[in-house]
Amino acid sequence: MKRKLRKRRCPVCSNQYMPFNSLQKCCSNYRCAIEQGKIDTNARERRELRAAKEAIKPKAKWMKEAQTSFNRFIRERDKGLPCISCQRHHQGQYHAGHYRPSKNTAVRFTEANCHKQCAPCNTHLSGNLTEYRKHLIIKIGLEKVELLESELSNAITHWTIDELKEIKRLYNSKTRSLVQFRERHSQ
Repeated sequence: MKRKLRKRRCPVCSNQYMPFNSLQKCCSNYRCAIEQGKIDTNARERRELRAAKEAIKPKAKWMKEAQTSFNRFIRERDKGLPCISCQRHHQGQYHAGHYRPSKNTAVRFTEANCHKQCAPCNTHLSGNLTEYRKHLIIKIGLEKVELLESELSNAITHWTIDELKEIKRLYNSKTRSLVQFRERHSQ
């Protein structure tokens, strides 16, 4: 079944036109067609350049981007909650504080291991781990805390670039969904 085409507005000259087919992007004026071709070429070149840059990006850069996405999700997930260690609401900066250090790669991207933490507790008190553990037990339970503290959480995981890309994509998506959910339910 053939779709009926509707009038469109030319992105170059802003005049309305009736397209000949569904692929027509601008009016029939040759100047508009030339300008639209330049726009399409520039966009294609930017996509190709972005793909080339991603192809040569080192693994450390992917790790940093995955960690940034994960940390952003943790701060968004725990938004409105107090610092996991001192249980206070601060005006300053919050971090995504890991209970087990993120250098333990097995638990680096484990959501149960990471919670919103104020900068003073995370940076100046080296995580304030005694208080962190006490409040973590209340939040997720003793069994899960002991699992985090077990030998399994000391294993070294060698993430591949594809796994890091997937982690970044996953946590960007989860953050976006969480923000959209809050926006819909705050109205």
